[in-house]
Amino acid sequence: YPLRRQRQMCIRDRAKLVDKYINDDNNILDLGCGTGFLGDEILKKKNVKIFASDISPKMLEQVSDSQIKVICDFENLPFENQRFDATISSFALQWSLNLLRTLEEAHRVLKNGGVIAFSIPLNGSLQKIKNLGISSINNFHNNKTILEFLNLAKFEKIYVEEKTIKQRYKSPISLLKNIKNLGANLSIDNNDNKNNLTSLRKFNDFEDSWNIGYFVCKKN
Repeated sequence: YPLRRQRQMCIRDRAKLVDKYINDDNNILDLGCGTGFLGDEILKKKNVKIFASDISPKMLEQVSDSQIKVICDFENLPFENQRFDATISSFALQWSLNLLRTLEEAHRVLKNGGVIAFSIPLNGSLQKIKNLGISSINNFHNNKTILEFLNLAKFEKIYVEEKTIKQRYKSPISLLKNIKNLGANLSIDNNDNKNNLTSLRKFNDFEDSWNIGYFVCKKN
């Protein structure tokens, strides 16, 4: 997913989140922060502490020094219980090997009444590229499954939205490069690898769609 569009979406998410759920002096955990751009956007509006967490040291090197950088994975957060006022994440939780476990960990480190707010690609994304012979793009979770996980993790639903966004790419190859950066494993049919690659390169101005889920939930 192109970084420019991802940034635009995060700015919109941040506006909703900051105005409604984040207050000055809050401690905020960003799960899978990447380069930390979402935390930077929040810091423009609120005087908070952002804990930028990511499993990649190279990503954390790009995070601004205005944030507290923490190397960790989703399923084993190195924080004490009830440490944070809010947990945020943008286009990162699809990396989780166990999303329910990740949400349970987020619940554990949140204070009572704290919120989790995240956006994530959903099932139904990238159907056109799959139809071109890309055989093993991850099957993203659907909205219902994520809500079930949130319920099992003992979160109360506040706000849920699902949107479909069409995106144009220079070619399918350009899209595949972005998919890898989003945490989706992919492969081209091994029985016809060369021909499939050649076929993909014939396409120009390629369009595909992302189904995106937005979730805000509260810890009671």
